Amino acid sequence: MSPSKTVVAIVARRLGIDTDAVRTDADLYGQGVAIDGLVPIEITFDIEDAFDVELGDEDVEHAKTIADLIALVGAVALEGAR
Repeated sequence: MSPSKTVVAIVARRLGIDTDAVRTDADLYGQGVAIDGLVPIEITFDIEDAFDVELGDEDVEHAKTIADLIALVGAVALEGAR
């Protein structure tokens, strides 16, 4: 599964929605996806486990969309490969 599909699947599972309902350009904290509570932390842990990476809290907080999360995973994975 591609990184983008994996992240979308994680978000969809945590929100209890179908992956087809998840848009990568949707705002994570507003009217798009509207995650709140512990869900962002759970999504972060799931992404870290799925990709065997460690995401910085500050980096995750700056992610405004699912596409931002996907880009963050790519950047962290590349950094780890060096």
